[in-house]
Amino acid sequence: MIFMSQNDWPAGVFRLLFTNPVRYFISKCLSQEFHTTNEWPILENIPVEDDKVWTIKQDTTRLLVYCNGVEMLNFRFSVHSDRDSCTEHWIRETKKVILEFNGPESVAYRYTDPDTYGSSSA
Repeated sequence: MIFMSQNDWPAGVFRLLFTNPVRYFISKCLSQEFHTTNEWPILENIPVEDDKVWTIKQDTTRLLVYCNGVEMLNFRFSVHSDRDSCTEHWIRETKKVILEFNGPESVAYRYTDPDTYGSSSA
């Protein structure tokens, strides 16, 4: 998914790779450039249910990822990254999100306005 700021400038890119194990990528934040997806970090302790509902929240300080209501990732840009470009890139306020699907893992999606769903500072 691509988080877009005003004037359609990218505010960040987050990707989930639904392999075994599930891996993730956060643009401009990881200390090395990954040449293959096998080098992406792994999400640990994913719920075992067959149906999985992923919730992804982002603000100017962090990216939160939940699976079936269980927190999988709480990535604070200024704490978990040693790259200055991470905070500089993600500090932009998101105005829209572009979803990209590259496989059968994503059957459906729903956008929920954070103001009606809940706070992103969970």
